[in-house]
Amino acid sequence: MTQAEVYERSLSMVRLAKSFQDDVEYSAMDTTRTEPDYLAQVLNGCIEAGATTINLADTVGYATPDEWRQLIEWLYAQVPAMADVTVSVHCHNDLGLATANSLIGIRAGAARSRAASTGSASAPATPPRGGGDGGPAPPEVFGWPPASTTPSSSAPPGWSPS
Repeated sequence: MTQAEVYERSLSMVRLAKSFQDDVEYSAMDTTRTEPDYLAQVLNGCIEAGATTINLADTVGYATPDEWRQLIEWLYAQVPAMADVTVSVHCHNDLGLATANSLIGIRAGAARSRAASTGSASAPATPPRGGGDGGPAPPEVFGWPPASTTPSSSAPPGWSPS
């Protein structure tokens, strides 16, 4: 599907769900790898179509807490209607960061969090890849030492979809 087709399908499904239920959740799967401007457009459209909850998902579990916070804060700035709905975060634990990302997601404005405590949510038996043994992620995962980044006007500083 093209981005335009996904956008239209997302809005039509939110409208359909709204015809049956007042409380409608739109989940932006693979939030962290979606082009930020496109993501903002889709979220705004879904809220206008009637979504009452927006779920942001680090589906591959590879966002660092700083990247996750920056993206969520940037989305709040780009999609002011997010302030009027419930924002939820869904964090996978592939790098051992689900708890950290859940907490930073709440600090960035999410009202609730769902996280995989072991492995990834889609495959709970998959061992976390942070420290390889399920232990803490190595320091470079947290952005230490800091990498130099060039701020972009259309995306959060240092953010690029992988």
